Amino acid sequence: MRKFLPEQARRIALAAQGFDRPRPKTGVDIRHIRRIIRQLGLLQLDFVNVLVPAHKRKQGYYVLPFLLYERIVARVDLKAEREAKQLLVLAAHGEAGIDESRTVEHLAGELRSLADWLGLERVKVSPRGSFARRQADCIDSCGSIS
Repeated sequence: MRKFLPEQARRIALAAQGFDRPRPKTGVDIRHIRRIIRQLGLLQLDFVNVLVPAHKRKQGYYVLPFLLYERIVARVDLKAEREAKQLLVLAAHGEAGIDESRTVEHLAGELRSLADWLGLERVKVSPRGSFARRQADCIDSCGSIS
């Protein structure tokens, strides 16, 4: 078995994901980002609100984007309460110009899937955020995690 130095392994991994291609000459645009998302099947945002004092946070402590059909449509602040066996949605914020009904429905399904994956029995939504109440209603009306 051949051994690689860490930098060699990194270059091989990046090339396998298509990152050995030259950068676009005109800069990065939405087409380039969409191609990367389709290619990798994921999007990572490196922003955490932990350094902002609690009273100045607008959306929460560790806000995660919700991507639906290649568009960020919502942001949620989540916490796994393992002793209570629940996924707590501390805040749920919709982005401007979204189809709120569709977003709430899809997000409810993903929250249930996440709770199930984490071994939690239920999803509880706090009333904080632009569509937290609708999110809570949707989760309640769709029943518990099976």
